[in-house]
Amino acid sequence: MTGIVEAARAAWYAHEARTPDWDAAEFAHTRDEFVQAAAEHAEEVLGAPAATLTWSYTPSSRLPESVEQATALLEDDDRLQYRVDHSQGGCVYFELVRACAKCARTQVDPVDGMVTLGRLLAEKGEAA
Repeated sequence: MTGIVEAARAAWYAHEARTPDWDAAEFAHTRDEFVQAAAEHAEEVLGAPAATLTWSYTPSSRLPESVEQATALLEDDDRLQYRVDHSQGGCVYFELVRACAKCARTQVDPVDGMVTLGRLLAEKGEAA
């Protein structure tokens, strides 16, 4: 078991040696650019009403290392999620995340426009 621990630590130290230190200002700037990209994508997909959404950057400790994410709360626990997977060539996912109170599960559906978002939200309302 120690072999994997040593290998993992060695990989981490090698990564750290290759990665320039980011200061807080650089990280904040990059985070703000990502949140702005999420807002612009939402407005492109959903139109002008999406301009009123407030986006929040998801800390990387909650995600796979190649993924960045921002979310915008809609109502209740429903939220829009903008994800970019850098390991997939920068693949963008724009989704509605809904919590199911009855089954304690999370439903994630792709959103490609205002009609799709409306249908998904209506389905939740009808199921309640």
